[in-house]
Amino acid sequence: MTTTSTRGQYLIGKEIGGCLLEQLIGYGGSSAVFLAQPKNTDQKVAVKVFLPRSTMDIPTQKSFYRRFLREAQAASELEHPNILSIYSYGEHEGLPYTVMPFIPGGTLADYVKDHGPLSLRDAGNYIAQIASALEYAHERGCVHCDVKPANILIDHDGRVVLSDFGIVRFMQGAVLNAQQSLKSSEMLMGTPEYASPEQALGESLDGRSDIYSLAVTLCFLLTGLPPFRSSVPIRILLMHVHDTPPKISSARADVTPEIDRVIDKALSKWPADRYQTIRDFSQELSETIDEAARK
Repeated sequence: MTTTSTRGQYLIGKEIGGCLLEQLIGYGGSSAVFLAQPKNTDQKVAVKVFLPRSTMDIPTQKSFYRRFLREAQAASELEHPNILSIYSYGEHEGLPYTVMPFIPGGTLADYVKDHGPLSLRDAGNYIAQIASALEYAHERGCVHCDVKPANILIDHDGRVVLSDFGIVRFMQGAVLNAQQSLKSSEMLMGTPEYASPEQALGESLDGRSDIYSLAVTLCFLLTGLPPFRSSVPIRILLMHVHDTPPKISSARADVTPEIDRVIDKALSKWPADRYQTIRDFSQELSETIDEAARK
């Protein structure tokens, strides 16, 4: 049986998309990311290769294949300083791949796990940058669907970039029904710990789903943990639908009731009760963090 630590190792030393794969540096749900050296430049890049799990049946594999290519095409059309660029994409011996900039700083998920929760100021700064990226995407009719710390890369000078645009278009209404979403975490478009209630139920998504996921991401940055946790993905999805998340102020004294209120609103179960734009959420969060710093 192929384990997580060995999946994709056989590709090291191969050339994909004009790039020599040198080192395995990370995994996604059904992909591996390699540090690679292009033939036409000295600058290293990252190459993401789709690696279907052995447990996937053919229809599921094709679904993930389409999603991978959709992500690549959509991201290649987006130009924003806080969105990870896609240099090129294609297929190698039946495996789709993307070529992207190599960001050596790692992910926010790794940083928090290594260094602990962030200060209010740093967390607010990072959330504001990702909110700017999402606002740009939402204005172009796109939803990210998988906003989480592991998809936020730390670049130089405190800049962060959002990766893995597993995008759906508003007008396409590409959704799963509730039974499919709650039945299998592999069928869910997103990650259970960061999924919105409407994602968990397989309902149609718009930018307010990303607002919810960004608020969950903020909870992780401030506490080191997402609000809902379980070893069973379905239980996590049901928690998003039914349970009240804990107050962040219960975990740290510098979080004011006003900051709690902003987070609570962004984590509302019903999209209509949340902030209606990512900018509104980001601005109110920034204002309440500034107020907390003056106290």
